[in-house]
Amino acid sequence: MTAPVIVFDNGTGYMKAGLSNKETPMCTIPALIGRPMLRFKQKIENIELKPIMIGDEVIPVRSLLELTYPMEEGIIKNAGDMEILWDYVLQKKLKINKSDFKNRKLLITEAPNNPDKNKEKMAQILFEKIGIGFFNIEPQAKMTLYCEGGESGVVLDSGDGVTHVIPIAKNFLLQHQIKRLDIAGRHITNYLTRLMQIKGYAFNSTADFEIVRELKEKYCFVSCDIKSDRKLDQETTYYNTYTKLPDGRKIRISCEKFEAPEILFQPNLIQNEMPGVHEMLYNCINVSKNKLIYFFNILVL
Repeated sequence: MTAPVIVFDNGTGYMKAGLSNKETPMCTIPALIGRPMLRFKQKIENIELKPIMIGDEVIPVRSLLELTYPMEEGIIKNAGDMEILWDYVLQKKLKINKSDFKNRKLLITEAPNNPDKNKEKMAQILFEKIGIGFFNIEPQAKMTLYCEGGESGVVLDSGDGVTHVIPIAKNFLLQHQIKRLDIAGRHITNYLTRLMQIKGYAFNSTADFEIVRELKEKYCFVSCDIKSDRKLDQETTYYNTYTKLPDGRKIRISCEKFEAPEILFQPNLIQNEMPGVHEMLYNCINVSKNKLIYFFNILVL
């Protein structure tokens, strides 16, 4: 019997992996690598600091680690760390023996319009370093549309590193109509960090970035009327929330809840001249609607 295909959903912030005979991913881990700031071995409760901490191993001891992300804006920036992460997922999470790699097939997703060099780097790591026998690259948007049972539609895909609006007609990506915005979850976290620093709170280390990311996921929301929300925040304490950080500090977060995500709709707030996601989606639908002749569907990730 043929072994099931390995599936990697390769995101900038999180990585999902599983097998083709399973309906859901077998693991979802942060796509990051941590290295201890101190050079000697330490043990925190029942967790021992290793020279390299990978994915979900990082979270309990992140304050003691220097964190690095192998990918930025959907593109591999550190091939060595990417190899470590993929090898960890294959052996530790999916329980596949290294001796079986050369006989296994792998399907890996990638953001559209990535440079060819990124595909070459992926092939080099998987073939030469890890030893996978076969692999195929597919756009994330097409896989999403398949999952919903569609062949034509428009997918708005906003991940951790990049946002895309992708029109698809009868399983074919309309490459010339794809809109890309290099603003997504990580940029919102960076902007939230800057807003909190302006307020007087110190978030400087790579571990602090993860703390701010958790604040973003817990408190941030998209404003339906930014002017009204700004006025409400200035005149009342409606949006004030006090929260305690892991180091014991108590901070107040208020207008930052809706100001940080606003960069998706007003990229000029961070000196980016691209249109916001709402304009990208509207323009893409207007240009592509004549080509989506079978049925039209919009998916938001």
